[in-house]
Amino acid sequence: MNTQDSNYGQQSPYTKPTPGAGFFNWVRSLNIVRSDDSWFGGVCAGVARKMQVETKWVRLFTAIGALFFGSAIVAYVVAWLVLPDERGNIHFENLLRG
Repeated sequence: MNTQDSNYGQQSPYTKPTPGAGFFNWVRSLNIVRSDDSWFGGVCAGVARKMQVETKWVRLFTAIGALFFGSAIVAYVVAWLVLPDERGNIHFENLLRG
């Protein structure tokens, strides 16, 4: 058996780069991580951890923003899509990969 046959059926070491990989690496460098200890998506808990404040305050400000400024809901959803979870997975990045 030659060396070409020993690699048969294995994936290529080259993988297609994720579109926007630079953006996702930048987001990871912010060190804001969605928490698994959450009510909904972990965004408030992750922001609170980064800001070193209690989660209840971030949740309160988010709820007030959602009530008076509907854009807070959009911002929360966008943050949920682009912030990594504690394992480093980003929902939007995974969606782009397919």
